Amino acid sequence: MNTRPFKVLSIDGGGMRGLFSASFLDGIAKLAADRFGHDISDLGKEFDLIVGTSTGAILGCGLASGIALREIVSLYTNVGSKIFPHQLPQSKWKALIQNRQKINEQGDKALRNALQNAFGNQTLASMYRKRNIGLAIPSVNCTTHKAWVFKTPHDPTSSHRDDDYPLVDVCLASSAAPIYRSLAVVKQPGNSSTLDLFADGGLWANNPVLVALIEALRVADPEQGIQIFSLGTSAPPNGSIHSPEKPHWGLKEWAFGAKAIELSMDAQTWVTSEMAGMLAALINREINIIRFPEPEIPREHAKLLGLDNTSSQACDLLIRLARTAVDQTNQIINSSAADGNLILQLLTGNIRK
Repeated sequence: MNTRPFKVLSIDGGGMRGLFSASFLDGIAKLAADRFGHDISDLGKEFDLIVGTSTGAILGCGLASGIALREIVSLYTNVGSKIFPHQLPQSKWKALIQNRQKINEQGDKALRNALQNAFGNQTLASMYRKRNIGLAIPSVNCTTHKAWVFKTPHDPTSSHRDDDYPLVDVCLASSAAPIYRSLAVVKQPGNSSTLDLFADGGLWANNPVLVALIEALRVADPEQGIQIFSLGTSAPPNGSIHSPEKPHWGLKEWAFGAKAIELSMDAQTWVTSEMAGMLAALINREINIIRFPEPEIPREHAKLLGLDNTSSQACDLLIRLARTAVDQTNQIINSSAADGNLILQLLTGNIRK
């Protein structure tokens, strides 16, 4: 009987806000070392399955591949401004003079080069054979208008459809946010010359915890408990961006589509967590879903948390928020809460007596 829990890490999408997620994971790895004397610097090895959407896909593939967390943090701070060389326009005049296609083309090239440097020619299958860590990466196939989840061959009943997709293409496919970035052009594996277009998995699974739960139920041993550690990209700022006195928004007010995408992502992130918890409670099996803390953010900081804001002020804020989240996680560990015990077990491999 396999009594070891099946552990899953689920990572939300959020563009540059992935700097929060990467910094947080780096922080809890340091917490494990400094407080408990336990080395989890290769954090990916602590999980059987990693599920990540968009920026979470990049972070998840990095963890699964064994890339150091500090290197992943540096990807955001050093290359972020090249991936998002110009923020989306905030006025009609700027929208007219901004060549968005050219900007997205530059960003696509920068991200592809960064991913190539990080992952080389690794495929989903070759990475899995080397590391034995499962991946499930949500995207959207624009050719069929259907959701697509790229998977390593961790499922023995798999058709091995995705085995030969390079990690570079998988990350590009999951993070191709409409308006913000180019769609991802991905060659089908094998000798085929067929090209597919993919868009950001955040369009349907910005918080991929339901994908994580379903995949864990499919592949974990029947007697295993399931632990899903869910990580966001910082909470949305307090207070609505809308005013009841001015409900008639046009293109400018919606930031030419950007605010609609952000509103959709924030809404589905919350409701997906709720649905996953409700579903888990109805299943006759030990399932724990732990959402790592995300500090509250004042409304005045909203402009610094745009998906494409690469300013030093935005990066500093995300790193500070991650440090606060690590402190809050430590407080949860110190409490008698069940989540604190599970986080302690993750960081130390031991259960509190």
